[in-house]
Amino acid sequence: MVTHRQVEEREARKERIVSRWQFDTMLRGDAYGRQHTQRRPWGELFDRNNCQENQLEFEHSVFMENVKNTLNLGIEVNKARFSIERVKGGHQQLMTSGVSIDTVSYSGEAPAHYDFTSGNTVEPEAWDLGFITIPVYAPGVGTFYMPSVHVNYEQGIKVAILEDVPFEDLSSIPDEITWLEDVGELRNLGYLGAYEILVYHPEPPYNHKVIVEYLNRMYVVEAEGQFYKIRFLEYSSGVLLFEYAAL
Repeated sequence: MVTHRQVEEREARKERIVSRWQFDTMLRGDAYGRQHTQRRPWGELFDRNNCQENQLEFEHSVFMENVKNTLNLGIEVNKARFSIERVKGGHQQLMTSGVSIDTVSYSGEAPAHYDFTSGNTVEPEAWDLGFITIPVYAPGVGTFYMPSVHVNYEQGIKVAILEDVPFEDLSSIPDEITWLEDVGELRNLGYLGAYEILVYHPEPPYNHKVIVEYLNRMYVVEAEGQFYKIRFLEYSSGVLLFEYAAL
């Protein structure tokens, strides 16, 4: 007859056998370049500019597992440098057509809320677009924070998507336009949505980068009775670059 104490001793021996520490250290450097080219429908080259990102990442993790518990500890340090020819500072007002180019920095601890009327980030009260991160858990790895663009549907913001329309050619609202108005439709602009603006790519050549997937898309936004055209240009390490103008 096996006693309760014998069972406990047997389980303790199993735990000592399978318990082990694993260590993993990674140092990775990436260099990534991208060229934006705009052509008019008849093929004329309108604009071309380059962007560059250099990134250095260090990661150290400690992992222990036994029959009862799992312990996963780690530290990650990431340093990145991003540049684009068209913009040398955080905000640039172009000299033609009243077009503004802006960058917004945000993180999981500090989301950003943008107001087109003032042309600045504002407190999370009266805003038009929000730039936030979504926590995503991966088993055995941990929690990642994916960047996402959100629309303030509570303020009645509406968005329409235009494909392959040159940004500089749009000066008024098209006669035929489809608005995204309800909560479900507008959420599709965010992470894993049908029209998501920022898309995560684990595969080469991006290698776990988030990019602006559709550079040929322009967005028309109605906010407080005013219409704006918006184009997202680039995303890198928590910084989103976009241009917009009133219609």
